[in-house]
Amino acid sequence: MKSKNDNKLFWTGIILPLILWELIVRISLVSKVFFASPSEVILAIYSDLINLVLLNHIGYTLVRAVAGFLIGSFLGVFTGLILGKFKSIYNFFSAFIEFFRSIPVLSLFPLFLLFFGIGNISKIMIATWSSFFIVIIPTIYGVTHIPQIKITVAKLLGANKRQEFFHVILPAALPEILSGLRIGISISLIAVVVTEMFTGTQEGIGKYIYDAGLIYETDKLYAGIAFAGLLGLVINKSFLYFENKYVHWKNKI
Repeated sequence: MKSKNDNKLFWTGIILPLILWELIVRISLVSKVFFASPSEVILAIYSDLINLVLLNHIGYTLVRAVAGFLIGSFLGVFTGLILGKFKSIYNFFSAFIEFFRSIPVLSLFPLFLLFFGIGNISKIMIATWSSFFIVIIPTIYGVTHIPQIKITVAKLLGANKRQEFFHVILPAALPEILSGLRIGISISLIAVVVTEMFTGTQEGIGKYIYDAGLIYETDKLYAGIAFAGLLGLVINKSFLYFENKYVHWKNKI
C-alpha cells in the first residue's frame, strides 16, 4: 500500500519533468522541429481522438497485437507445461528453443513477409512468434522449480495425474506463467508497432507515428509515441492487478 508521501513523489516525478519540458520548448531552448511541448502533444491527442483518427489506428494495432499474443501465449503455455513436466522432451528441444529465442524477432520480419505477405497476417504472426518465446521460458521454469515435496505429498494423499496437474503443478507455476504473459503482451505490442512503420499498411499506431515523422508533424509524432506508451502501461498495470488480486499465493510458494 502506497503512503501519501509515496503518491506525492509519484505525481511529482511525472508533473515536474512535464513542466520543465514545456518551459524549455516555450522559451525556444530547443527547436520545435525536434520537440513539441506537452501542451501541444495533449492537444494533438485530443484532436485526433475526437475525429477518431487515433482510435482507428489504435484499434488496428490492438487487434493485431492481441491476436498474435493470444495464439503465441496459448502455444507457449501449452508447450512449456509439457516441456517442464517431461525433462527428456525438454532436453530434445532445448537447443532449438535456445537458438530461436536468441534471434532478435524483428530480424525475422523479412522472412514473415516472404511467407505471409504485407497484410495483417504477417504482423499477427510476428507477434505470435515473439510472445511464444517470451512465454515458454517462464512456463518451463515455473514447472521445473516446483518443490518436489508438494508433488510427493499430493501423491501420498492419493492424487491422480489429473489432480496433481490442476491442483499442484498449475497453481505453483501460475505466477511465473503470468509474469511471462505480462512481458509477452508488451513485446507483441512493440513488434506490431515497429512492423507497422515499415510495411505497406495504411492503419496502425506505428503507421501514424511514421507518417507524422515524415512530414515533420512533431506534435502528432510525440502524440503517437505517448499513446503507444500509455497503451503499454495500461496493459501492464491490468496484468499486475489481475496477478495481485487472483494469484494471492504469489511469492508464497
